[in-house]
Amino acid sequence: MKNTKKYFLCISLSLLLTACGGGKKPVQSSEEVKSEVESSEPAFELPVADDVFIDTVTEFDEPQSVYTEKQKAFLIKDGLELGELSQADAALLADGKSNLSSPEPLKIEWEHEAGADFDKYEVDVYEWGKTTDPVVVESDTTSANVYNLFAGKYYYQVKAVYQDGHEEVSDYYPVEMDMSLGNGEYGTIRTFHVDGITNCRDLGGTKLAGGGTLKYGQLYRTSAFADYNMDKKTITDAGREVVKSWGVKTEIELRGGPSGTGGESSFATAETVSEIPGVDYKFVPWAYQNGKNLIYRNIEPLRKTFDILGDASNYPIDFHCRIGTDRTGAVALLVNGLVGVSLGDIYKDYMFSNFGNIGKTTYVNQQNDDSTRAYVQEIMTFPGENFHNKVYSFLRTIGVSAEKLDTIIDVLTDGEKVTGNPNTTVVDAKTATGDGVLSEQVAVRDPAAYVKLAANKSSRFKLNLEEDTKGRLFASMKIASITASNKFSTVLSAQVNGTDVDLVSKDRPVGWGSSVTNGLGLNGDYWIPVEIADLDLYSGENIIDLTALTNNVQISHVAFLPME
Repeated sequence: MKNTKKYFLCISLSLLLTACGGGKKPVQSSEEVKSEVESSEPAFELPVADDVFIDTVTEFDEPQSVYTEKQKAFLIKDGLELGELSQADAALLADGKSNLSSPEPLKIEWEHEAGADFDKYEVDVYEWGKTTDPVVVESDTTSANVYNLFAGKYYYQVKAVYQDGHEEVSDYYPVEMDMSLGNGEYGTIRTFHVDGITNCRDLGGTKLAGGGTLKYGQLYRTSAFADYNMDKKTITDAGREVVKSWGVKTEIELRGGPSGTGGESSFATAETVSEIPGVDYKFVPWAYQNGKNLIYRNIEPLRKTFDILGDASNYPIDFHCRIGTDRTGAVALLVNGLVGVSLGDIYKDYMFSNFGNIGKTTYVNQQNDDSTRAYVQEIMTFPGENFHNKVYSFLRTIGVSAEKLDTIIDVLTDGEKVTGNPNTTVVDAKTATGDGVLSEQVAVRDPAAYVKLAANKSSRFKLNLEEDTKGRLFASMKIASITASNKFSTVLSAQVNGTDVDLVSKDRPVGWGSSVTNGLGLNGDYWIPVEIADLDLYSGENIIDLTALTNNVQISHVAFLPME
């Protein structure tokens, strides 16, 4: 920092994109940089203020990072290595016990003797090249912190505002913000200071398997805007202004409702309105029980969540639970996986929540069903050449349409999209025939329709394929009133085109095991996609007959996923 004004070279657009998107800047000579600047950006000169009254203002002769030193120490680490950390080691980086998730502010100080009837100071920060719509920060002292500046160039001016309306001003000063981590590396996580809440960030910025980048400004993950248990308005007016600046159209509420969706009570309902004026509030309550598998206990709310995400008119979207870590983290994992974010970056995004005030230290390798590691391990059992194909397969088996999934990929991808997603065939209960009783949705976690089978009753599903296909057959189902230790083979049998098939999951218990892979979790009020059989099916119509061997077997749809 020094007090001699220094005009900055306009940084080229390509360099700015590199700073925003991650990775290392290319090594270039000063002549190459100068050539890029002259060819890619129009010249812009700082305005000159008249009647300068405020001087000795902080000036910056080098780029300022948007990250705190603690955030840099975390972000510079390899994501896969972060995923192997114990809880104690994760806590050394950030322990989740205080709000450290805000970005590093631009800290500006000045000297000025205010006269009579002084009201306040303002710092106006403009994007480089613009002369309107500044970020305005008010202060009653001779210093101010300016939050939430993105990577790029800006300029700023300090004003002293008096009660009669006149102003005393400083000159204009330039500054460049970047996402540097040190050693020439750059981060991608764009975090925000939102007054009154914690753990707020843009899901965008990361490189994708298809070659593109996850778009900034489309999908945000935060903690809750309000605590509806106590009817306490958590977010402040200043915080609302930040969220409004994102242009959010839709808020997805993942917290549980008053009907008792498991482990949490909330006064929020479908009629609740967003704390952000003009934002459409979507109430999709998930059950929450610490240590229990959130994805498999919330299959239908998960499907509804992705139905909302699969509507392009809903974006930009903010989604949250209470602290923005567990249910929010499960959704973020699946969205990131779907569009092609690497497992290392998925782990890094999940563990960044420890910088929020979340009341605990979370880590990937938790030894329970509710862990990022358990979710990844289960998704890896689905068909697909790589993780994003497998996420696509999993979401198809729970009934999310291909159109919805493809829309999410289109909306969130800047550049080349992921490829290789399977052409899955899904048939729902409304088209089934046989002895099953068709039921419509009666609870928040039920599918729109499903067949209920008594013992020895059958339902028939017809799959029409365009060509001979080898694949895996799944049924989305649940079983009520049965002992959790019962093997799957004691509750269901299957025929395909009139021939009995050997059930892939026959030896798995229908209840929860010590890990999600040891038990299906079908007993009770939870819908689970269960693999029925590996099959070679013919082009044209294929008949799937599913027969209950016990009462209260419920099936919402079947899905056939091609495999190599």
